[in-house]
Amino acid sequence: EIAGIELPRSAYDQGYCEEYEKIESIEELQPGDLVFFNTISDGDLSDHAGIYLGEKNNKFIHASSGKGEVVISEIHDNYYEERFSWGRRILSD
Repeated sequence: EIAGIELPRSAYDQGYCEEYEKIESIEELQPGDLVFFNTISDGDLSDHAGIYLGEKNNKFIHASSGKGEVVISEIHDNYYEERFSWGRRILSD
């Protein structure tokens, strides 16, 4: 639990958690929204997760398994944009 928010551990469980509002498109994301990507061809659309930083720079922060570290990436990068599944709004206004 962080700041009164309790989330499941895995990207799969977070992505499919119906407790939080589902955001269908990148254009609807707000800073702090969780973002989910389909990075493995296994029928599960929530393999990778990050936190959206904002539309000004269209960046999100995530743990990169390829780089072995936490990185900031462009959400409109072809790789991530093609694999974007949805977002979840966990912070209320």
